[in-house]
Amino acid sequence: MSGFWQEYPDDESEVLGKAYLKIDPASAAKARGYVREWIGADHPAYENVRLATSELVTNAILHAKRRRPDDLIMLTLTRRTDSLCLEVLDPGGGSWRLLAAPGARNRTGRRGVRARPRHRR
Repeated sequence: MSGFWQEYPDDESEVLGKAYLKIDPASAAKARGYVREWIGADHPAYENVRLATSELVTNAILHAKRRRPDDLIMLTLTRRTDSLCLEVLDPGGGSWRLLAAPGARNRTGRRGVRARPRHRR
């Protein structure tokens, strides 16, 4: 893989799923379906990952800069030692990394997710 995984290799990483989606509003629902298939609705981080998937895929659909009519969005979910990494790549600018640790809580005691931009080099 490229980008984040080359910078921070993790022998414990496991790609749970990868899907290519059309730049189409129906793709957000398809992406949520993939997440459910890959980690199951009973996973502790499911609701957070499902919501983040929906938001990121919708954002990619709305703001992707198509270069060709057949451009696609790539969705990847990877399990790391103590977290999940959701990547949504579109034909536009950079990408975002989302880390959701199962059962993790932020400083206020609430469950949450973190996202950081990853700039292409």
